[in-house]
Amino acid sequence: MPRKWTLEKVQQEAAPYSRRIDFQKAKPDAYAAAVRHGWLELIGIPRTKCVWTRESIITESSKCDSRKEFRERSPKAYAAASERGMLQELTPRRGKWSDKAKVIEAAKRQPSLSLFHKNERGAYDKATRERWLRELYPHDMRTSAAKQASQ
Repeated sequence: MPRKWTLEKVQQEAAPYSRRIDFQKAKPDAYAAAVRHGWLELIGIPRTKCVWTRESIITESSKCDSRKEFRERSPKAYAAASERGMLQELTPRRGKWSDKAKVIEAAKRQPSLSLFHKNERGAYDKATRERWLRELYPHDMRTSAAKQASQ
């Protein structure tokens, strides 16, 4: 790395690259000098606009394990996927309670349905949506049904 960047030295560093982003990532000091001195246009690396195709979005999202990671690692690909309505297909929501076994574990930690509701709200909500409460707390559900019938 030269102590003082000249236009010629920056051009030599930039020569192998056809995209500015590649130059910036590979040679950040030379790129910073080019920006600082206003040489980017003189270097001759064109500004390229990234166009996200369906295939490139799928490839990018496949590198991530979750929707959150996809959004953080590739915000532009994520935005393109969102605009095209591809998010559910690419990264189905996999929240903390997406696995029934985890909901069952949480329910086992709570001796009653009311405590499950109070202490494990996310798991309770998932169990309610999926209609697992009767399976998780059969005794409490019978008691609730009997109370409602007597009223």
